[in-house]
Amino acid sequence: MVRAKRLLAVGLIGLLAVSGCSTESPGEPTPANVGNASGLAGALQRVQSTPETRQSLSYGDVAAVQQLIKADERRFRLIDGTGLDHLFNYRKLIQEGIDLDLSVMREAITAGVPPRWAGIVIGDYDVAAVDKRIAARDVPQEKDGDATVWTSGANGEINLDSGPFQDMVQLSEFNNIRTEPGAFSYAPMADALAWVTKPEGQRLAEDEGMSAAASCLGDVVAARLVRDSNAPDVVVAVGVRAPSASEVTEVVCFGSPNGDAEELRARITTALEQAGGEPAGMLSDAEVGVDGSTVRLVLTPGSDEPVGRTLQLLQDGTLIRLVSR
Repeated sequence: MVRAKRLLAVGLIGLLAVSGCSTESPGEPTPANVGNASGLAGALQRVQSTPETRQSLSYGDVAAVQQLIKADERRFRLIDGTGLDHLFNYRKLIQEGIDLDLSVMREAITAGVPPRWAGIVIGDYDVAAVDKRIAARDVPQEKDGDATVWTSGANGEINLDSGPFQDMVQLSEFNNIRTEPGAFSYAPMADALAWVTKPEGQRLAEDEGMSAAASCLGDVVAARLVRDSNAPDVVVAVGVRAPSASEVTEVVCFGSPNGDAEELRARITTALEQAGGEPAGMLSDAEVGVDGSTVRLVLTPGSDEPVGRTLQLLQDGTLIRLVSR
């Protein structure tokens, strides 16, 4: 039985947090001075709003997730690597290849859709050691203040046989790299790298659908926000809240088309009641509420159940099908 509940105040507070408020000039935006905002709200402030980034953003609080993994690897392994996305399976090879341990970084963000996407990992690391290992691979470099920009291939080029990083990453993930204190950024396309290193114009925090979805999710350690071609007017977002390993909720948010959240809530409620044994059936006991222009589902996993199954429902298209016509 799906329970409906109206939720307003939390969404307003979260939206203000995402939007931010300042009277000071931010200066030239770079990973170093983009601001001290962290979490999903900070991720939206860091990323330039483009047609590609408005389609997909993945965020992970790497430090918090690693603590959860240490507490119970079996239960939390589904959210491990969120935000790293393309680099997740290469973490060991990257550490061996260029002395960069992604598991001890603070946050990870991936934005955009192949082939035009970019990633940034935020946190402290030995920049000099990483630069030395990359330079040893004869990768062309260019200084940009305290940063170094490395270009190992043409835009989107895939070199499986002789690329300088072919022993570390499979495709074009490291065609363009920027190393600097506090951030490691990468992208297949040079212009896409700038989306997370020197964002121009509007940020994703200024995109109404994305900011409302982030507000709806709240304080999460892992999240993914998607606009799918099968439901282009709806932002579907999934996040995991985990103040501790024993306090966990999974949240699914749907940004309503034309602001009619009540109509969308009714549509989702009907779809869930009809889901039966299908994958979406796991959400049939979720609390469903309207948060401003967004419909929110809150699910509390059992203490012995894996965390992150809603992320799988987004990845396999189940959640998109709930709102596509």
